[in-house]
Amino acid sequence: MVKIEINAVEFYVKNNISVLEACKIVGFYLPRFCYHETLSVAGNCRMCLIEINGMPKPMTACALPILANMKIWINSPMVRKARENIIEALLLQHPLDCPICDQGGECDLQDQSRNYGSDRSRNFFNKRGCEDKNFSDFILGIMTRCIHCTRCVRFNAEITGSAFLGTLNRGGLTEIGSYNSQLNKETYLIGNVIDLCPVGALTSKTYSFKARPWELKSVEAIDLTDGLGCNIYIGFKETEIVRILPKINVTLNGSFISDKTRFFFDALTTYRVFSGYIKQNNKFISVPKMHALQELATFIDCLLYTTVIISAENDFELYLLLQHLTYKYAEILRVKTFSSKINRSNIKLGTPLNFNEALSTANLIVLVSTSLYIENAILNSKLRNKSLLQNISIYGISSGLNVSLGTNFINFVFTTFFFILKGKSSLLKGYSLLKSHTFFLIGETFFQRGIEFNQLNSLIKSFLPHSNVLTIRLLSNSYGLEKTPLVNAVRKDFNRKSFFVLVHLLDNIRLAKNLYQKKIFYSVLNPFGSKLARFSSILVPTSTAFEGGLNTFFNLEGRNQSFEIKSLPFALKISARFAFEFCFDYTINPLELALYNFKNTNINLIFFKPTFLPFININILTKQLVNMYPIKKSLTDFFLTSIFTQTSQILAKVSQTDRKQFINF
Repeated sequence: MVKIEINAVEFYVKNNISVLEACKIVGFYLPRFCYHETLSVAGNCRMCLIEINGMPKPMTACALPILANMKIWINSPMVRKARENIIEALLLQHPLDCPICDQGGECDLQDQSRNYGSDRSRNFFNKRGCEDKNFSDFILGIMTRCIHCTRCVRFNAEITGSAFLGTLNRGGLTEIGSYNSQLNKETYLIGNVIDLCPVGALTSKTYSFKARPWELKSVEAIDLTDGLGCNIYIGFKETEIVRILPKINVTLNGSFISDKTRFFFDALTTYRVFSGYIKQNNKFISVPKMHALQELATFIDCLLYTTVIISAENDFELYLLLQHLTYKYAEILRVKTFSSKINRSNIKLGTPLNFNEALSTANLIVLVSTSLYIENAILNSKLRNKSLLQNISIYGISSGLNVSLGTNFINFVFTTFFFILKGKSSLLKGYSLLKSHTFFLIGETFFQRGIEFNQLNSLIKSFLPHSNVLTIRLLSNSYGLEKTPLVNAVRKDFNRKSFFVLVHLLDNIRLAKNLYQKKIFYSVLNPFGSKLARFSSILVPTSTAFEGGLNTFFNLEGRNQSFEIKSLPFALKISARFAFEFCFDYTINPLELALYNFKNTNINLIFFKPTFLPFININILTKQLVNMYPIKKSLTDFFLTSIFTQTSQILAKVSQTDRKQFINF
C-alpha cells in the first residue's frame, strides 16, 4: 500500500495499479473512451488526462502507474481545458445524428460532451465521410461515428484471437475496418463489440430503431442456450423483448456473452403456440388452453399408465415435482429422459468443480472429444487467455481441431487418451504428468462408449492425483438432471399400452422413429410448434422460463442459479409444473423443497440410494471394439443447440450463412 493525494485528500492504495484504477477504487470517476477493464491499455483517446505535481503537462491516468506520495489533481483548470480540447477534436468529424442514433441515451460521447463540450463549433469545413461497413450478420457499422478508440480491434485480437479488425490508413484518413469485405466468421463472440463501442459506430441490427434505453425495463435472468448459464439482462419494451445484454459476473462469464445468447430472443415470439389443439378425425381443432389441459388429464385417467419424457432444458423444480409424482403414482406413471447419456456425477464426493479455480492451478490442459470453440465460446476465450498469459500447452484428442486455442493435435483414437494417463504419449514426454496439475475437459460424446463419469474420474485420479476433470455439458440443466434418479428412455420403453407426454422436446429423429413405428398415442407440452407436435393427439401450449415463475438451473460446474421474471401480459399462464399438478390433482410446493435441498451437501440423495460404480480395468477397456473408433466432437453447429436457438429465425439465417463455404473452381 502506498500513500497518494487526490485533490488534496490522502488515500492508501495498492502500488501495482494505474492512476485511473486507483481513482476508481477510492470513488473518483475519470472520463475515458479507449480504456476498458478487460482489454489492454491503449491510451489513445487522451480523455483521462490528469495533473501531477511536478509534471509540466497533463498525463494519461490509464497508462500512468501509481507512485508513493504522488499528488494528483483530476479537476484542475488545466485538466478541464485539456478535456475540452479533446472533446472538440473528437466532435470535429463526428456527425450530428444523435436523434437517429441507436446509442442515444447511453452514449459516452454524449455524456462527456455535456460536461466538457462547447455550445458552438469553430469548424467551418466539411466533415470527413466514411463508408458504412457490414462486419457481421449481427452488427451494423456506421463508421462516420467512429472515434478510433480501438476497443473493437483489441477485443478481437486479445479475447477472441481473431485478426479480423484493424486500423487502416494514417492521419486524417484513419479508419477501423477489415482487410477484406467478408463477414466475420472467425469468432462467436463478435456481438460483444456492440457493448464495448462507446459511441454509435457499432450497433445491433436487431435493435436498430426499436427503442430508447429509458423506455426499457431491464430484468436479470440466466442464459439457457448452453451449459454455462451466463448472467444476462433482458430488456423489455412493454411486452416485447428487444435486446439482451451481459450482466457482469467475474466468476462465470465476466462481462461477455456469446452471439447466440445475445440474439436468441426472437424465439420467444417465433413459432409459438398460443392455443390448445385436440386431434379429431385426423384434424386439429383449436380449443382454449385449459380445455386442452383438461382433455390431457382425461387421457391420463383413462389409460393404463403414462410415460413422461423430458429433456435436460427444464427447470429443476419440474424435476423435483416429477420425482414426487412417480413415488406417489408409481403404478401408473413413469418418467424418462431423452438426452445424451446421463453421467451420475451427483455421486461424486466433494463440492462441484469450479472452472476458474481449476484453470488457475492447471499447467497442462487436455481437450477430449470436444471442440470448445463451438460448444462453449466463453470457456474457450478463458482457455485462450490462460494459454497466452502463462504459455500453457493445450492438447486435443478429437476430430474437431480448435484453431483459436493453438491446440496441439494428438490423435482422435480412444486408446490415445489412456496412453496419456500411462505416460506413454510421445508428445507429452517432456511433462511430469504425475506431479503436474492437468485439467481434462471432456465432451459429452465421450461417455457414450460405456463409461461413466465417476469411473473415469476415479481412473484419472489413480494415475494423476493432482488433475481435475470437467464435463462440457451442452444443455442448460444437464447437471440438474443428473441429480435425479431418472434414466434415459430405451426402445423397449416405447409401448403402445402407455400414453406418452413429451415435455419441451423438439424434433428428434430417434424419438420420432420410436413413436411412429409403433403408432403410439402421445401428447406434447411445448411452447413451440414442431413436427412431433403436428402428429400428436393433444397439444398443450406452455410457458418458457422467461415468462414468469421461479426457475432454477445447474450449470456445467454444478452451480445452481435461480431467476424469476414476473408474469407479463403476453405470457402463457400454463407452465409444465402447473400442467402436471392439474392432471394428477397433486398439490406440492417444489420451490420450498428445492431451497431445502440446496442447503444440504448431499443434494437430492434423499430420493434414491446411490450405487457406486465399480472401478474399471484400463487394459480391458482399451481392447473393446467400440473404443477403437475415432472420437468425435459433440457439436457441429454453434447456433442450433437448444430449444430456443433452434426456433430462432435470426440464428437460423446466421447458421445457414455460417455453414456456407466458398469453393474456387
